[in-house]
Amino acid sequence: MEDHLSHFVPRVCEMGYAWQDDIDGTPVLAARQHIFEARYRSYDPAKETALWREFAVIKPTREGFARFAGKWGHLVGRTFNFAGDLITGDSLETWTDAHKVIAHLFRLLSAIRSRDGLRRFLKPGKGGQYQYSFGRSGTWITAASDVEAGWRALQWTLNSHLQDAVVKRLLWDAELQRLSLHDVPRHLWGHMLYQFARAVDGEKQYRQCAECSRWFEVGAPGASRRDRIYCSGACRARVFRRNKEA
Repeated sequence: MEDHLSHFVPRVCEMGYAWQDDIDGTPVLAARQHIFEARYRSYDPAKETALWREFAVIKPTREGFARFAGKWGHLVGRTFNFAGDLITGDSLETWTDAHKVIAHLFRLLSAIRSRDGLRRFLKPGKGGQYQYSFGRSGTWITAASDVEAGWRALQWTLNSHLQDAVVKRLLWDAELQRLSLHDVPRHLWGHMLYQFARAVDGEKQYRQCAECSRWFEVGAPGASRRDRIYCSGACRARVFRRNKEA
């Protein structure tokens, strides 16, 4: 089965986003326009391969979430009632919980790959048993080593969130002239979780552009070279022109 990102269409409100309280007093990062009047722009999610990496290191504040939404759009995109006006957005709790998940997964993956600090996530017991907990849930893991236990803990946490964020869809394949089964993210949050899963599966690494600070893949098949420091030719050319003029 393949991913089919062309059927996931991210939306970014052209008027931006602002924090508001709905009729129940819930703080919501909402589009600045009524649901029936809002105008949106989109982008190709297949070309933005490191959104999860950017999200993992943003400051988990209202300002940090608003900046991220202004660039990449709704996280899930629920409908809220603001004194009779229906507006699309995500609650502060949704943003905070999502950031906790992706930041935790990133720290756990880093500990697994470096083989350092895994005992911060896992409590060893007897007979190859490890106690693992995250948030309000946890499980016992049987593994032959700390590293294997780390991988199994990451698997357990990521799968629990993927199951509601990515769905199976039969889609028409114009090239093969038949229906085929694909994984399709339901929203931006699902897209980032799926990106993370693909990063684990492909052992992908990431780097921040030395010019624009955008995160991009390096060293993976189809990604940039490991020694590359700019995310695009445009950034590289911009630095070249600036240095030439100096």
